Amino acid sequence: METSGLEMHRKALSPLLGIVALGLLLGAHGLAESAGNRWAAAPEDVARWRQFKFGLFIHWGPVSLTGGEISWCRNGIGGPPNNDADCKNIPGAVYDQLYRSFFPAQFDAREWVRIARDAGMRYLVFTTKHHDGFCMFDSQLTDYTIMHSAFRRDVLKELADACHEGDIALGLYYSPPDWHYGQGGEPKPYQEYFHGQMRELCNRYGKVDVLWFDMAGGAEWGAEKLLPLIRQWQPHVLLDDRLGGTPGDFSTREGGIGQIELKRPWESCITLQHYQFSWNPNSRVMAAKEAIHTLIRVVSAGGNFLLNLGPMPTGQFDPRQVQVLEEVGRWLKANGESVYGTEGGPFIPSMWVTTTQKGRKLYVHVLDWPRDYIRLPAVDQSILSASRLGGEPVTFKQTADGVELSVPVEKHDSQDTVVVLELAGPAASLPARRIELGTLSDNKHYSASGSHRNEAGLGADKAFDGDVSTRWAAPEDAETAWLAVDLGAEMTFDRIYVDEHARRVLRYELQVKEADAWRTFHRGEKLGEHRFIAFPPVKGRQVRLFMSRFVAPPTIWEFQVLEPLITK
Repeated sequence: METSGLEMHRKALSPLLGIVALGLLLGAHGLAESAGNRWAAAPEDVARWRQFKFGLFIHWGPVSLTGGEISWCRNGIGGPPNNDADCKNIPGAVYDQLYRSFFPAQFDAREWVRIARDAGMRYLVFTTKHHDGFCMFDSQLTDYTIMHSAFRRDVLKELADACHEGDIALGLYYSPPDWHYGQGGEPKPYQEYFHGQMRELCNRYGKVDVLWFDMAGGAEWGAEKLLPLIRQWQPHVLLDDRLGGTPGDFSTREGGIGQIELKRPWESCITLQHYQFSWNPNSRVMAAKEAIHTLIRVVSAGGNFLLNLGPMPTGQFDPRQVQVLEEVGRWLKANGESVYGTEGGPFIPSMWVTTTQKGRKLYVHVLDWPRDYIRLPAVDQSILSASRLGGEPVTFKQTADGVELSVPVEKHDSQDTVVVLELAGPAASLPARRIELGTLSDNKHYSASGSHRNEAGLGADKAFDGDVSTRWAAPEDAETAWLAVDLGAEMTFDRIYVDEHARRVLRYELQVKEADAWRTFHRGEKLGEHRFIAFPPVKGRQVRLFMSRFVAPPTIWEFQVLEPLITK
C-alpha cells in the first residue's frame, strides 16, 4: 500500500500471444473494447464483485517482527507522522534479512478464512509482494521468498486453498515497484521479472477474483503486454486502477470514503489499526462502531469496503482486531439485509443518516441522532410502512416537503438504527436529494482564530458543513486556537459533537458568550474522533470551542451543536 507519513522461467512475452488472446477473449467473453478500457471484465463479474460489499485486506510479512510499517520503515522511509504508530527507521541491510528469522508457527489459513467469513466478509486480498520485494509465495524467480525463510511454507497456497474451500473470493495484492530487486538472483530486465511473477500467481493458485496492483502508474510496467495475458490466465478476474495508467475494473480510494458514486465501481481500503497497514502492537484499533459506520457509509455511497489488518509475527490475528471483526459480524448477522444485495443511495447522506435500497425497500441508517427525529428529503411516492429492521413499526410523517421518522430513545441502536421504508414503487427511482444535517449549528455564521495559511479550503465553515471529508485547520504558528458559531438566536443545547484529526488537542474548553465575555461551561483534556460531549443544558447564541494546549496545530473535521433529546 501507498502511505503518506505512512520474482517463472526467463522468457520473453510474445506480442503475438497478446494479439491472439485479445481476439479469443473478446469473442468468448464479450469484453467491451472501449477507448478507455480494452481489457474490461465481463459485466457479470463486475456485478458479482460489487455485491461482495465487505472484504478483508491483509498486509503481512517479516516486517511484523519489528512492528514497523511494511516497506516504508526500510531505510527510514517511515510512515505518516502521528501519535499512534511507531515510525521506525530500519537499515535496509537489517530489514532485508528479517525473513531469515521469520517463523509464524501459529499460522492457520483456515482460521483466517473462518474469522473473515464470520465477520461477514465475502472476499479477501492478500499481499503477495509489497514494495520491499519480499514474496509471500513460492516464486521460482528469486530467492527472496517465504520458501527461503525459516518457515519454508507457501502461505499463499494455503490461504488460496482455504479461500476456495471456504467460499471466500480470493484477491492478490502485488506491488510492481520493488526496492529489493537485483539482490536475489532475479532475471533482468525487471519487466520480465514482473510479468513472470504474474504468470506464477495467475496459474498456480486456482481462481483469482481480484488483482490489486499498487504504485504502478507509468508505462514502464508493460501493461499493454501483460493485460491480455492476465485475461487469458484468469478470464473472470477484476483489476484495480493502479497499473500503467489503465482504468481497471474498479477505482480505489485509500484511507477515506469520498463522495457518492453509483455508476463507476469503486472500493475504499481503510486500515483497522490507526495509520498503519502492517501489525503494530502500539497502534490504536478502530472501535467496532466506527468499523460498522465506515462499512455503512461506503456501501451507501456505492462502494465496497476493504478493511485491512496486519497479522502478528506468530501468524495469528491480533486479538484486539479479532474482537472488532466479531462484533461487526454480529451486527451484520442481524442487519445484513440492509447491506448485501443492496445499492447505494438514492439520497445523498448527511453525517448522521444515510440510505441503501433494494427493490421497493429503502433502508435508512441512523448512525447517530442529532435530535429526537430525523428528516429525509421528499419521497415522491407513497410510503406503505415504516419499521425497524426485524422489529416494531416506526412512527413516520410524510409530507410534500419531506419525511420525518421517530424512534423512542430507548429503542435507538448504539451502532446503527436501521429503519425500513416499504415504498409503493422502486426506491431507485427517487431523486438524489440531500439529507439535511439537523443540528442547531447548520447553515449559521462561523468564525475561527485563523486558518492554515489562510486557505479557504481549510476555513472555519469546513468544520460545520456536515461533510466528513473537509476540515478546519489552525495556523501553523498557533499557540491557542478556537472555533465559534453564532446560532442566530438564543438556543438550548446539551451536547456537542466533535471529530478531531490525529488527536492533537490536550486541553480544551466549551464556552458560551454572555455580554462581551466568554463563559466556560465545560472543560476537558482531550478531544478525539467521533465524540459526543454531554453536559447539563446550556442557553446561548454564540458557542465556542477554545483549545489551549495541543501537540500540533489543531484540525477539526466537524464541530456541531445539538439540541436536547427528549427521553420518556
